[in-house]
Order: sequence, then C-alpha cells, then structure tokens
Amino acid sequence: MVVCLCCIQAIPSVSVQLLATAAALVYGHRTLFRNRTQSVWLRRVTLVTFAVTIIFALALGLLAVGLLVLSFNDDLRLSAFASFCAKSGSEPSPLDEHRCALFDSSLGSKVIEFGGSWGGTRTGPGTNFRCLENITQSIEKYVAVEPNSYFVDSLNAEFNRSRLDFELDIVGTRGEDIDIADNGSYDSVIMTHVLCSVKSVETVLDNAEKALRPGGKMLFMEHVLAKDNTRLFYLQRLVAPILYIVGNGCKIRNLEDIMRTHFGERMDIDLTSFDGDMPKAMFFARPHIKGVAVKK
Repeated sequence: MVVCLCCIQAIPSVSVQLLATAAALVYGHRTLFRNRTQSVWLRRVTLVTFAVTIIFALALGLLAVGLLVLSFNDDLRLSAFASFCAKSGSEPSPLDEHRCALFDSSLGSKVIEFGGSWGGTRTGPGTNFRCLENITQSIEKYVAVEPNSYFVDSLNAEFNRSRLDFELDIVGTRGEDIDIADNGSYDSVIMTHVLCSVKSVETVLDNAEKALRPGGKMLFMEHVLAKDNTRLFYLQRLVAPILYIVGNGCKIRNLEDIMRTHFGERMDIDLTSFDGDMPKAMFFARPHIKGVAVKK
C-alpha cells in the first residue's frame, strides 16, 4: 500500500489536471444536453459539439499520458529532448544574430561552456560552434560541460562541420557538480539557454565565477520570465508544468534579478533585454536577456 501511495504521489499534477479537464468536458456536455426535447437542427448541433468535445478531450488525455510517460522514463525524456534540440538547432536561427554578437576575438585561449543540469539546450547540439567559425583568434582549449550523453554525437558533428581546430573536451556532468582542476584560469564562460534547466542557478553561477580568471567574462543569453501581471506572464505560468517535463526540467525564471543579486559587486554586468524570434509553439519564451558579466 505504501508503494502505491508513493507511485500516486509521483504522478505529475499536470497529468491529473489534464485528465480531470478531459473528463469534465465530456461529462459536462452530456449533462448539458441530456433529457431534453430537441429539434432536428439542435440535435445536429449537439452531435457536432459532442464530436468536437470528444476530440479535444482525447487530445488532452493523450497529452496527459505522454507527460506521465516522460516524467517516469528518464532515458526516454533525455533522448527525446536531445533529438528535438539537435533538429531545431541544426539550422540557422534568427536568434543566432543575438547569440553570435556576444562572441568576438577577445574570447581568449581557454573557454568553458556550461550545459543544463537536466540536459542543457545549447551546449548540447553545439549550436554555438556556428558563432566561432569566423573568429580568427586561436582558442586553444574549449571545455563543453554537458550531462546528457545523447547530445555527444550532435555536439561532435557540429564541431566537425564547423571545421574548428581547437581542442574540444566534453565533460559529462552537471554544471552544479563540475570540478575544474584549473579554476581561475579561463578567459570566457559561455551560457546560452541553459540556466532555465539547472536545478540550482546560484551553484552554476558560482562554478562559472570560480572558473574565470580576474578580468575574464561570462557570456550569456537566456529566455526569462515576462513582466509581472501581463498576459504573457500568466501564459508562462500556465505552460510551466508542461515545459518542466518536455523541456527536461526547464523553469522560466527572473534570471536578471537572480544574477544581479547573486553576483553583487563581484561582477560587472552589462545586460540587455529583448524579444527573441521564437517558433510559434514557443512564443511564450520570447522574453530574453543577453549580456556579459566581467569578473573583477
């Protein structure tokens, strides 16, 4: 009985809510139109609306079951997420303009890029390598921190496609757990679309700061929480439970406040807010920040 209770508690609340909504729609429709004398025209309308209700309820039910499966199957979730990111990141994107604008010849010789604690999004498929193709300065060492092993193939493929000739070291661990032997010697830390999916933003920021030499810089681009009490803000809250599962732990956060509060006077932060050109299905993730934080 204890095991059953534990299993029930582990079921994502969003799956329960979706199934309950589907059941309520069907029951509500049947209750509304039950035991009423109807004209031929009204009966036809009833049949059409019932068919639409059933289709919508089935869609909600399938979504609920899909989320339930993903939440219980870590391997499936990791592989599906890596496959989605690899496909979506394999082609040039309007966001590349913002992403690549962060990178220039002052990256230095030692660079470390952090991926997400639950899989990462932009260390993963090597999207940032496109931004390094035309940088003439020589990077000697590039460390890619990426805990999701399903990203390794796409990461190496993008590295080879970009014809980059520096040393690439892929470290299969979480950003929170990275143990950097040569801390304090890196010229640049790169984080793009990753802080949403880490379990502890503060711990990852600490590790990034430790890795940097004095004067080193952290380059970042992240999607963030919309302004309070806007329609987009409430939409983000609505999709958050689904995004957490399909986005491999992604949480929409107020990262500007978190970063400024955490770094305090230790880092000089130059930050810009902008609306990213996202796919239609991801329009709720349009609010972005990008910038550079320099270690004092």
